[in-house]
Amino acid sequence: MTTVEGRKNDWLKISQFIFSLIAFLITTISAASKTAGGLLFRSTFGLSIDETGLLLSLGSVCILLAVIHFFALAQALKEPSLPKKTSKIKMDSFILASVALLSWAVVLTLTYFHIGEQFFASIQSYLIPLEIWIPIWWFVELGKRNLPRITVRKRSAALSLGSSYVVILIIVFELIIIALIFAGILIYLNAQPQIQQWLKTITIPQDLAQVDETLLEHYLVVLLQNPWFVTAIFLVVGIIAPIIEESLKPLAIWSLRKRLLTPSQGFILGLYFGAAFSLIENAGMVIQFGSEGLVENILLRASTALLHITCSGLVGCGYARSMQPGKNSAFIKPLLVAFLFHGMWNSFAVLFSFSSLASQMQFTWLLPSGWKPVSMIAMILEWIVILCFLWKKNLQLKKEVLLEAHRNSEGGVFMNEVE
Repeated sequence: MTTVEGRKNDWLKISQFIFSLIAFLITTISAASKTAGGLLFRSTFGLSIDETGLLLSLGSVCILLAVIHFFALAQALKEPSLPKKTSKIKMDSFILASVALLSWAVVLTLTYFHIGEQFFASIQSYLIPLEIWIPIWWFVELGKRNLPRITVRKRSAALSLGSSYVVILIIVFELIIIALIFAGILIYLNAQPQIQQWLKTITIPQDLAQVDETLLEHYLVVLLQNPWFVTAIFLVVGIIAPIIEESLKPLAIWSLRKRLLTPSQGFILGLYFGAAFSLIENAGMVIQFGSEGLVENILLRASTALLHITCSGLVGCGYARSMQPGKNSAFIKPLLVAFLFHGMWNSFAVLFSFSSLASQMQFTWLLPSGWKPVSMIAMILEWIVILCFLWKKNLQLKKEVLLEAHRNSEGGVFMNEVE
């Protein structure tokens, strides 16, 4: 290894160590405080059963995140090692994930039919991280099955960064863009006489505690009857959010551009970045809705995990391919495909949500009554297409790896990965 390569490697190790250490400390403190609040201070603060479950669920997820960050921290301190390349290990990891997925399905089935309800209810808060992570893990293993393994350090770094700093970066960008869009819309609407008249009728109680759900729902109904407001929602959810998320989720792969990652390595790293993002997003959604419709929420979030993992894998593969000489624009096509998949999924989800509220909100001018089943069927069909796409991409990359190995063997060239 040259001096320049050694310095580059040291810089990456130091960066991974610092970032993982900070994330580990934050998640550990959060896990301790939330778990203690749910177990030790429930009676002190007069917490209800739902509030206690919420704290314990958050604490359990924080424990899982702390483990992920600690593992990345430990890997940053280890000496580099070559990845194991035996097919047996790769097969075992997929089989293990499949067994876990089967157990996951059994537990969800028992929970849905209220079998062993008292037992599962007592440990449900501690099961949340596993119920969220297991399908994510299976999708990752399916996507990278029989592909050359990447080092544990890279995998752990992708999970640690993807579940912390990448999520924060995406949230910041989305909030800025959303704020700018809605500020522009509000400025435009404020110039309209009918909107000015409506704004004058809005009264906010001096005591904010008097602002109840009925009042907020009333104003939301009025806003959703406005075509500009509805268009803004579709613009943000169906276009802006997919562009920001899919371009930024595997962005850290560019820190390895001097390593000339292969497309399969970029694909696998992208899968892990997508998995990390899915873990945070799914945990937030499932915990937010609580025990009501828990099984349905977990299944729905598992389906979106496939979307995030596949799209990030495609973009990661494109980023890695564009690092090769003469292929600077190779990332454009997979990025556009990811935008399309994500944008269509989000748009169908918005249509389904709006159609469920159409009769109450009274904006049937936008959504005829038949849109609800249509949007649901469209989401199911897209999910199947994405799953097939993940499988097809895996097969394509395996062929590329075999061709490259054959080419190198004929030329007497043997390539080993250097951490």
